[in-house]
Amino acid sequence: ILLALMTVASSAFAAARPNVLLLLVDDLKPALGAYGDARALTPNLDRLAARGMRFDMAYCNTAVCAPSRLNLLAGTRSTSLGIYGFGSNLRTRFPDAVTMPQHFMRHGWSAQALGKVYHIGHGCGDDTASWSVPHDKDRVIEYLRKDPRDALTREEALFSNRPAAGLPRGAAWESPDVPDEAYADGRVAREVVARLRQATARPGEPFFIAAGFVRPHLPFCVPKKYWDLHDPAKLPQPEIT
Repeated sequence: ILLALMTVASSAFAAARPNVLLLLVDDLKPALGAYGDARALTPNLDRLAARGMRFDMAYCNTAVCAPSRLNLLAGTRSTSLGIYGFGSNLRTRFPDAVTMPQHFMRHGWSAQALGKVYHIGHGCGDDTASWSVPHDKDRVIEYLRKDPRDALTREEALFSNRPAAGLPRGAAWESPDVPDEAYADGRVAREVVARLRQATARPGEPFFIAAGFVRPHLPFCVPKKYWDLHDPAKLPQPEIT
């Protein structure tokens, strides 16, 4: 469910207090060029992996989004937290927990979050104590092509903690001819770049930035140019026995 990549930003590696960028990618298994997948076109992540350490046996503790993120950010397991699904928040069960970004803040780092970091939706919320500034949240489920009479789809409502009863289900995929920033992941990437540039301009203030990207989580709504990179006729089909 969750792939976490931690990397130290640029030349700050050798510093006493290095800058830290935490990338969270929803539903991403090791379908990456860096893991030997010849069909996955992931040049940027491949370059990042080549500069750091690749883990080959880092397994997800819980195959559900909300608890797996709490496991990572709180440094514990669901068997300790007692959180295995949606609808539970960290502070309700452990009000004095010290999360990973809190630990950094206590030692002089600023901590920021952009995109999907904690699971927000399905009765779950953000942890404001984890961040130096308010979390810059964007949409998790987002459709550009839908009936204009539908203000929300069921999925959009669930991920924004709003009533979903009676709302239409969204499509499983769409491929409009739009720029990256038309979807949340593109906007998050743009803002992360801006934050990194701002933060690196202040070398005496180390930063911890958590950036959460939603795709390849369903629905598969991405710009057309990414669909055009692949020929459907050449993609392998699952074997049915």
